[in-house]
Amino acid sequence: METSKKFLVYYNESKNLIGIREHHFDWEEGDDITTNGIRTTIFAIFTGTKQNIEMANWMMRTLRLHQPKKKEVIVLDDGYKYTGDWFDDMMLQLEHGHRELIDVNRKVWKNFDAQLDFVEEVVNRMN
Repeated sequence: METSKKFLVYYNESKNLIGIREHHFDWEEGDDITTNGIRTTIFAIFTGTKQNIEMANWMMRTLRLHQPKKKEVIVLDDGYKYTGDWFDDMMLQLEHGHRELIDVNRKVWKNFDAQLDFVEEVVNRMN
């Protein structure tokens, strides 16, 4: 008789960290463990069926997809506009441009509690 492995979802609120790892020992929900050198709390434990693993994979991809991401771009100083000619525009950027970080993702998590609410919904749908 084959037994399925158990997995757990852990989190650390101060580091905005949510992850999944294999269940070991006699851990229970709410226990504090150390994962990759960081003290984390066990949020949920689930059985590693094919459906549950797929849902956990989807959950982690969705969490990552909506994390804030920044991109560095060159922005022209006030009073300067692009001409449409690539050479002139490059010269404008070199002479009258500066670098700024802009948000790449428009849809991001409201806060860490919203992420945990999403994780709870997914875990509740697991077998």
